Amino acid sequence: MAYWRLYYHIVWATKNRAELIIPEIAPEVFEFLTRKGTSKDTYVHAVGGYLDHVHVVASVHPKIAIATFVHDIKGSTSYHVNRIARPGGQSLYFQDSYGVVSFGARHLGWVIEYVQSQEARHKTNNLIARLERWSENNELPPPPERG
Repeated sequence: MAYWRLYYHIVWATKNRAELIIPEIAPEVFEFLTRKGTSKDTYVHAVGGYLDHVHVVASVHPKIAIATFVHDIKGSTSYHVNRIARPGGQSLYFQDSYGVVSFGARHLGWVIEYVQSQEARHKTNNLIARLERWSENNELPPPPERG
């Protein structure tokens, strides 16, 4: 068995940024993502989000492509939520794109805290831009040159 310690912060938005992750269904969305994303080869450390997007902190075995993991949990979550509740009478769909950032074990605690405090952070605009990026369309400025 291979030794591995991989940590990912993953973020994606609802289709057309529709505010469908309303308080009435958010707990079900986050709980299902946690259950679906945790298996023999994957572990979800935290799930959070706010109205139009979702954050997941996960460890994924290197034999599983991160794109496959994200595709599977996004699709199964939409399917599950649409079977039990339609937020605002609409179906829950996610955009195809997503953002993923890897990080080391020493940062796991604060990344989990960041994800679990999404509602408060969005209400006060206390955000970390790099962890809110889910596509090339919301491009960040280049890092400053060092010299």
